[in-house]
Amino acid sequence: MTGVRKTTPIVVGIATFLVVIAMGVLHEAGHAVAAKALGYEIRANINSVGLASGHYRTPLDAMIVSAAGPVITIAIALWSMTWRDRRAWLAPVIVFAALWSRALAAIVSVANPNDEARVGLELGIGFWTLPIAVSVLLALLFVRLARKRRLGMSWFMAFWLGASFGFATLVFGEALLPDLRF
Repeated sequence: MTGVRKTTPIVVGIATFLVVIAMGVLHEAGHAVAAKALGYEIRANINSVGLASGHYRTPLDAMIVSAAGPVITIAIALWSMTWRDRRAWLAPVIVFAALWSRALAAIVSVANPNDEARVGLELGIGFWTLPIAVSVLLALLFVRLARKRRLGMSWFMAFWLGASFGFATLVFGEALLPDLRF
């Protein structure tokens, strides 16, 4: 509980903004590292990673690259749940950022399949199975943290505002920043 009651909503909102951006970049870095490890040339920016040209050699390669981003996001969220020191107040911020990034990606899947949807289809378990499972897992983690730390409405408003600005920065920043190729 250390630090939770002392942290102001403004600090929480700013932290959420920064964590959303950092989690987005780390998520995309997961895709990039997986693709590079499999020998592909890639193009990347703040909100997406793809092949520089051509197609994946195998469906397994495509599935590994698709899964790498969500695996990083979930791993960071789980890791933050182990914090017991003065950075413990950040755990709900990190889990909230992970939850909303994967939930929003699931919603966008209606028009364009997200990472989990593509992996689910490749595994033969359906389009919605993994997006829903990942979102529910992260929601349960967040509820556990929110209850444990007795977070109030001001925290939830700070989470929402920080995340909203963070996701807007990622989405609109994509058009403003150059692609990297490596």
